[in-house]
Amino acid sequence: MSNILYIKANVKPEGMSRTFRISDSFLENYKNKNPGDSITTLDLYKEGIGFLSADDLTTWFSPKTEQSRSHPMLKYAYQFLDADKYIISAPMWNLSVPAIFKAYIDYVTVNGITFRWGCAAAKKPSISSPGAVSTARGPAQHLKWATDI
Repeated sequence: MSNILYIKANVKPEGMSRTFRISDSFLENYKNKNPGDSITTLDLYKEGIGFLSADDLTTWFSPKTEQSRSHPMLKYAYQFLDADKYIISAPMWNLSVPAIFKAYIDYVTVNGITFRWGCAAAKKPSISSPGAVSTARGPAQHLKWATDI
């Protein structure tokens, strides 16, 4: 049994988002093929993920203790660490992902939790951790991308 973290990074409501339609369809098929897996949904907009502050950076660089798991910012890094697989549902806005998703990445990339500086790297998550990303092309689909040139 795997622990799946389903990360939603779209301010649009369920019925209005093509990205959510894609990821919800993927998730439904995944559940049918993996009925024993546990899925935790994390909606970044409902969580109110914000940008890092000076106080957050102090916490970020301080030693981690058992109490760190319940810290309002660090709890996301521990949740990310505890997942076995990831499903990320984020649209393509202005040629990038929504800013809230980048802020979330700042929350979960914490030295001593999800990675370690130096040669002793954290065991998980790693570049080989399974994941899926869903996004839908919007009005910018006619633009030439660097990979198309």
